[in-house]
Amino acid sequence: FNVPLSRAKETKPQAQTEIEISSMLNFEIYINGSVAVMYVDGTYAFSSRMYGLLGGEWRVFAENAHVELSDLKVSRVNLN
Repeated sequence: FNVPLSRAKETKPQAQTEIEISSMLNFEIYINGSVAVMYVDGTYAFSSRMYGLLGGEWRVFAENAHVELSDLKVSRVNLN
């Protein structure tokens, strides 16, 4: 979605895909400036331009599913 979270339910996503959900999925997210790339189980890759991302709040949600997050780690990598 490219709208505030409060408007996500009334807005269609810019793109979507269905992913076979096992009991657990592994997510890796990499951010470089305003570009974010998320890998799901090393199989799917999603990229997005997210202005104002650094220093802002993040939220994860799913439609028609229960989501539980664990073992979250945030690291900063200097690519220079």
